[in-house]
This record gives sequence, structure tokens and C-alpha cells, in this order.
Amino acid sequence: MSIWSSPLQPAPLVNLVTYPQLQLVATVDQQGLIKVWKAETGWEWASFCLPTSCSAVEACDHPEGSFLLVACAEGTLYTLTVPQLQVVSKVTLFPSPFVSLLCSPDRQWLFASAHNSDLVFPQVFYTQSLLHPSEDELPVSTTLTVRLSSKACWAPDEAARLIVIESQSVFLFEKAQQMASFLLPDAMMPPHLMQSHGSQVILLTSGSELVLLTIHGLQLEAFQDHQKPITALWVVSAACPAPAMLSCRSPHRGLT
Repeated sequence: MSIWSSPLQPAPLVNLVTYPQLQLVATVDQQGLIKVWKAETGWEWASFCLPTSCSAVEACDHPEGSFLLVACAEGTLYTLTVPQLQVVSKVTLFPSPFVSLLCSPDRQWLFASAHNSDLVFPQVFYTQSLLHPSEDELPVSTTLTVRLSSKACWAPDEAARLIVIESQSVFLFEKAQQMASFLLPDAMMPPHLMQSHGSQVILLTSGSELVLLTIHGLQLEAFQDHQKPITALWVVSAACPAPAMLSCRSPHRGLT
């Protein structure tokens, strides 16, 4: 049953994020037009137009308020207030139309990487410096010395722990400082999906196989229940009372 639908937009919508506590929805269309909607009524609260199309968007419910982090195809990172969509800061990232943004669980850190480029290193920003920019100083950030790092995730129970994959290598960072690394099993194809559970377990999917590893590279389990490649992966929070820890989806078998 439909609760509401927005008016027909001038361009196709390409991304959507939600703010459950504020009961708001933010959408981005193909031309870079951002809008904030009231989730209960569909009332349009505010809008903001990027200079180019949007390559990535991330919701940030920071202790200081709610913000929207948006990467333009031209390589600029915008920090906008929610729901007003007022610009707080603008930072030059990398000249790539394909960018990933990923906030840490406590919203204190932002991982930004360019897809399909071995010439660009990913960066980790301290979000406090994005929310309070200085005219004389650049935002606090660290460049990670890994390449082709489009696969990354934060450990949900260890807010500053970042896990990044580069080819067959897995790197572990704490507060943007490298702490450890290990190689994936030789027989394992490069993974296309990655998630973390708790603070010690990494879940990787390669084709139709799901592999569970520790953060030290020890293989815990390997599942080959799917007949076709896994296309999505969800990990249930450790605090969730549900008996299943995770679910996967493939075109053939659906959820398992």
C-alpha cells in the first residue's frame, strides 16, 4: 500500500538515503538535484543543485546534527546540513566520476575512494573537520597507500577499524593508521562484496561462494550454497536477537 509518491521529477532519481530519527528522505537525480522530503507526508522540505552529476552520497547522523555527504562527478565533496541543505564545506577529492563514500559507525570518519583507478589513493577524513572547516587549513585527512580499493568496510563494533581490499591483499587500519595485513587464500577469486561482523570477522563473497575470515586471515567457514553469483549481502547486528547472522541473495536462489 503506497503512503505517498513524489511529483514527477525533472530527471530520473539515481540515489536515496534516509534519516529515520528525523523521518526524512533525501533523493538525488541524474542531473545532481538533491531534495529532502518528509517521510510521512512527502512534503518537499528543501532542494540543492550540484554543479555536476552526483557520484556518491552518504547520510551522516553526527552527534552535532544530521548532514549529507555528496561527491560530485567533478571530484568535489560537499557537506550539507539536513534538512536545510546548506553548504557547510567543499573539499576537492579526486577527478573521478566513480567515487565511493563510507562513514564509520560512529560517524567520526569518512572513507572516500575512486573506482577503477590505480593512480588514485583513497582518503580517510575526520568528519569534525568537514563540519567545522577552516579558511587557513585543509580538512584533517590521511591518504591510504593502497590502490584499487573500491572494496572497504568499517567494523560495526570497533568504530575506527577500517578493512580495505587491494587485489588479493586485505589491510586493517585503526584511525587511518595501518595495523596489519594478510593475503587471501590462493584458491579464492578476488571478492566482489565485503562486510564485517562485530570487530573480528570479515565476510567476503567471490562468485557464488561466501567466506568468513578473521581479521588476521584465518578462514572460519566457506559456504557454496548458491548456484549463481551472490549479488547482495546483509549482516545482522550483533545486538539483534534474530537467530540468523547474515543473509545473501543471488538471482537463482533468492535469500538464504
